[in-house]
Amino acid sequence: MSVLDDLRYSLAPISTPDLDEYLQAIAAMYGQVEQYSLDGVDENGDELPGYGIVFDVALCPAEALPYLAMFVGETLPTTASDADARARIVGQPTRRRGTPAGITAAARDTLTGTRSVFFEERSADACPTDPAYGLLIRTNASETPDPAATEAAIRSNIPGGIVLLYITSDSPVINTGTRTIDASDGAIDTAVAADVT
Repeated sequence: MSVLDDLRYSLAPISTPDLDEYLQAIAAMYGQVEQYSLDGVDENGDELPGYGIVFDVALCPAEALPYLAMFVGETLPTTASDADARARIVGQPTRRRGTPAGITAAARDTLTGTRSVFFEERSADACPTDPAYGLLIRTNASETPDPAATEAAIRSNIPGGIVLLYITSDSPVINTGTRTIDASDGAIDTAVAADVT
């Protein structure tokens, strides 16, 4: 039974056309809540209890996605598309906050192209006095439309006490473990070459 049916039933003895119009207006305010609270059926034909669609990322209406995100500890950006919001709820990036994967994912969200992020923990370049707390992150300048936004995304994900050195450059990266040059295009800028020797 709908909210409107309940109101009409309880006020039937004094019903008038004006009262019915008023009851329709009141019931309209509860239409969305009523839609969410009624029992239903999911995509497999199985019964779905009241409010079930609000807790199923595949069935959840777009306007209720921020509510669902709250239950998994996420905050959806206002600019997120419907598909991006659902992917963020399923992926739960907040649970990876502070981990190398979480920091890298936060940086990648602000990049374009191949979205390359070079990540070096225990970096003496970032923290010469105590390299254990140094973190060097480099993104390609050609893939970084807004370096300030990328750095802000990284800083919002790193743990307290970590010293960050963020660089945007299209110069090749020298892999300290193998002493090989990654993504070399043959051009090495002089500042990087001086640091390598």
